[in-house]
Amino acid sequence: LVEMAAHSCGCLVVQAAVRALRSQPETLVPLVERLLGWPGMANASNPPDGVSGGLRELACSVGGARSLEALLEAAPAKLLFPLYSGGLRSHLLELSHDKNANFVVQRLLERASDPALVGLLVGELADAGAELLAGGRAGVLWKLLEACARAKCKEKEAFRAVVSMLSPAGSSAATLAHSLLALSPNLTEERIASANPTPLGSRLAQACLQLPPAACQPLIASFHKMSNPEFAKLACDSVGSRVVEALFVAPGCPAGSHPPLAKKLKGEAARLARDRCGSHALEKCFASVDVDGKRAILNELLLAETSLASSPHAALVCKKVRLADYKRRQTDWLDEETGHEKKRRMFADILAPDTPATAAAAATAAAAATAAEKGAEKRARALGGEQLDALVVGALGYAEPKGEAVDEPTRPAATNEGAEAGTVGGFEFLGKVLGATGSDRAQRKKRKKEREQNEAVAEGLAVAEGAAEGDKEAKKAKKDKKDRDKGARKFSMN
Repeated sequence: LVEMAAHSCGCLVVQAAVRALRSQPETLVPLVERLLGWPGMANASNPPDGVSGGLRELACSVGGARSLEALLEAAPAKLLFPLYSGGLRSHLLELSHDKNANFVVQRLLERASDPALVGLLVGELADAGAELLAGGRAGVLWKLLEACARAKCKEKEAFRAVVSMLSPAGSSAATLAHSLLALSPNLTEERIASANPTPLGSRLAQACLQLPPAACQPLIASFHKMSNPEFAKLACDSVGSRVVEALFVAPGCPAGSHPPLAKKLKGEAARLARDRCGSHALEKCFASVDVDGKRAILNELLLAETSLASSPHAALVCKKVRLADYKRRQTDWLDEETGHEKKRRMFADILAPDTPATAAAAATAAAAATAAEKGAEKRARALGGEQLDALVVGALGYAEPKGEAVDEPTRPAATNEGAEAGTVGGFEFLGKVLGATGSDRAQRKKRKKEREQNEAVAEGLAVAEGAAEGDKEAKKAKKDKKDRDKGARKFSMN
């Protein structure tokens, strides 16, 4: 199996077998153990002698690298840590420089989601950013950033690896974004105009923007430092437009930074709408700004409406932003958008993803509510009256164990009047806890009776009005018939 996995033709059979068993881990795991010569691998047993070296040799061969990539794609999550610790640990940088094994490292980073495993991977690669860029292996850093964003750990360390890779250009906010997009560590402010974004640089920038705002703040500040023409040019670039789109939707760029970025595109709405790449950036910008920002974009498009008619990209943009609707009824559009924005703000806390802070606040609120409910039950019992029956206990939200009576609070013997007064006081408090008192119930009954009487009177009036209307219609029909008969007689006489 090992020879077949390393063979240029036999590896295709191994890849097909591994991928076919992706949904059958009970069959795939024994195959992987036989393939690597590592019995008990799934049980975290130590690898036999020679397995670790053989695994690295397999990763460095053409066929073996492809077989290991397929294995990492299909293997259950429990096998990832043994694969790393048994053969790749302390050798990630060495394997990342290999023309074949670097793809195995990238595939491992793609599958890693356990914070403990991701932490170990970051520890090996975080200080080698410049070395990886110099060797043409920046793709490993790209996958490392995505792993940190997915596992929500070591985000700052991963971003520092990218910044150190771009030193000295990465140390300046004026050149950091341009340097990252062009993957040019020696970029200066004078050479910014001649720097062009690269596909891998765009991928790295988008991966950085998936990190929390606190981790990638220097990159956001660098984009804010761009001039308006530079930002508009980036939005129309086939590679850079992806980054501009991410700036308006990625979690690393908070909502407060959207309006300043949108202002950099002021006066460029028509140009962006006509461009095949800029149109996508304009759509993301329009969706992220407030009502005033949307009106500014729509007004710019209205001024250039005649020039937009000949562009298929602009036609799609105008349809998505509802330009015709805005032109036809601007006041109604403004009222609708204002209402939608208010609703979004009202439900922002509910629709926002859970964070540790919100989770802690929710736990505190739940604990406080539980304590308040227990206190309410205790006070209700202390007010006197007969012991609470199962119905009231259930209404308060407390399940009483079956077969156990509720302990009645100790109180002195009272006369009938005193007992009756105690009972009334206890149920008045319970009524307040449940949302109603005795007087409230009486008022509700009174209001219900009045409502029924009013409905009866309204029905009577409606019947009377219907009868009157019926009489009017009958008289009108009789008169119309008489006029028709008269006309018919006159016609016959003529």
